[in-house]
Amino acid sequence: MLWGKGYGLPLPHNYKPQFMEQKEISIHEALPILKEVLNMSGLTKLMGKSVSWFFNKENERVAPFSLKTWGFAEKDSDLINNSLSRIADECESHLIKPLAEGVDRKEHHVYAVSQLKEIRKLISFVYLREKHTTISEQSLSRKLRSAPNKGSICMFTESDISQINEGLKAVARQLRSIKITL
Repeated sequence: MLWGKGYGLPLPHNYKPQFMEQKEISIHEALPILKEVLNMSGLTKLMGKSVSWFFNKENERVAPFSLKTWGFAEKDSDLINNSLSRIADECESHLIKPLAEGVDRKEHHVYAVSQLKEIRKLISFVYLREKHTTISEQSLSRKLRSAPNKGSICMFTESDISQINEGLKAVARQLRSIKITL
């Protein structure tokens, strides 16, 4: 018999876990979405490929002195799907912990900036900021550049951190919700 999470109650016989269904979309339909959400150089680096490799595959370039095209193959879509899953995991692992009692606000800001600079290599901050936060471009830029140990007063607020965390969770959900096919 299944038991309810943490409550010691039996689950109904028709219980199904709440897994997000993956929507299968072709690689050419997915590319505009990926370019908007991700930092493509980060994606290709994670895949062990170059940006030019991606560009050639996307545009199905013909290899010089050959009739062979460089379009996407099934192994490429599998590689991209695995990379998207890894990026989603990274988004969730880089959530910023809220300021705990007894922790210096400046130290917490340095921690938040380091987390964001790491994840910035993989996802587009323009997308994150525009779609999931109310933080202005200038404010986000200033907060990422500020150095509290040099007397800067421009630090992330709890509201900023909450919005960024929700945005990272939304990006992770979005990346997990698609399955790229040929």
